[in-house]
Amino acid sequence: FLGTQGTLGIITKAKLKLMEIPKKSYNIYEFDLIQELIQKTKRLKENESVSSLFFISKTVSELTSQEPKHYLIAEYGGQEGLITEK
Repeated sequence: FLGTQGTLGIITKAKLKLMEIPKKSYNIYEFDLIQELIQKTKRLKENESVSSLFFISKTVSELTSQEPKHYLIAEYGGQEGLITEK
């Protein structure tokens, strides 16, 4: 391979180590007041199984023809949420 930048080599063996895809689940919370959403966010941040939080404002929900509320989507690194992936 010297001087050919690896372009003339042939791979004769490969060993793959496959890992299971982690299970995820979700909960969707809806709020009329932003203060309620902030309080829920603080509580969820204390939960170690929460891997991410997504916020959808009342304005965005109206623009997307949803009920005009604030939404918080919590992603869990396990089966704690009510909505699960297949």
